[in-house]
Amino acid sequence: QLSSSPQVNLIPYNPTDATPEYRRATEANTSRFMATLRGAGVLTMVRRTMGDDIAGACGQLVRQQERFFASRRRAGEEG
Repeated sequence: QLSSSPQVNLIPYNPTDATPEYRRATEANTSRFMATLRGAGVLTMVRRTMGDDIAGACGQLVRQQERFFASRRRAGEEG
């Protein structure tokens, strides 16, 4: 039986050079947001951070590959 209660996993962002416009929320901001959600009856958990060393989260590797191949295409057009 599926739960009818909403559940939210908060996943800290892994910052990379590929996306300098984004940064990870502070622990204090994450805790406040989690408290707000829990206060509204939403089961909320913060996921453990993994993949910082390889930028391995939520499409970051894909974005790095896209930039890599775009730069190779540009180099091929110039050469």
